[in-house]
Amino acid sequence: MKDRPANNLKTKVAPAIKKAKPIEQQIDDPQNFEDQYVHKVYESISDHFSSTRQVPWPLIQIFLRNLPPGSFVLDDGCGNGKYLKHAHLNIFGLDYSHNLATIASASAPTLTGDALSLPFKSSVFDGIISVAVIHHFVSEQRRLQSLQEMFRVTAPGARVLVSVWAFEQNLSAQDNFIPWSQQIDNSAHFCGQKEAEITEVNRQKCVIQNRFYHFFVKGELSALGKQAGFQVDTEMGRKIYGEIYGEAAEEEEYFDHDNWYCVFKK
Repeated sequence: MKDRPANNLKTKVAPAIKKAKPIEQQIDDPQNFEDQYVHKVYESISDHFSSTRQVPWPLIQIFLRNLPPGSFVLDDGCGNGKYLKHAHLNIFGLDYSHNLATIASASAPTLTGDALSLPFKSSVFDGIISVAVIHHFVSEQRRLQSLQEMFRVTAPGARVLVSVWAFEQNLSAQDNFIPWSQQIDNSAHFCGQKEAEITEVNRQKCVIQNRFYHFFVKGELSALGKQAGFQVDTEMGRKIYGEIYGEAAEEEEYFDHDNWYCVFKK
């Protein structure tokens, strides 16, 4: 059987991506910028966001199933905790958003914390998943710092799966604002944010908040992981991809559902 090209970039651009706005301003204070365009937004949309993130991504489930029973695993940026329920693993969640961490705590032990300074001792985890997290850091140095923290807290031989949104979606720039819209008359959408700016979309009163995203190009994620100290586990990456799509060529990164993902090993 001929191997399937693992980086065959077939994409169906999501509606939100079509509304991407390239960021033209200079970012002088990364922490303040992330507070405004990442942390504040997710804290205010937590319930609505969680309601749209109920179905686990198959490749993450396959990665977790392939970890040895009893492994200590961190979901670094766990969101609502949809990956925290695995009977054969000891999984812990961490998220910067207090509201999302609270939702996730119903599934497993969860902390509110910063991926740039993980509140754990060194070399304690056998595995980490980081799903759609590090693309919210505004600079390459901060994205690298997050990966370096994952390297620090993992034990020798650990496996780490990181996924990020891919640039290869007809975008004109790597750094963009992606809007999140909530209908204020829909209780499932709107959480009653104070000082919210209301606009009208298709005769619906809405609150629209911009989230920062850095869209990764092919090769960028694996290069950062190596810089952080990891090796790329091409064998496990290929195995995961193959379980979903059939035989695949061996690559350092794989393209799935408009994301690049990479499996690292320490």
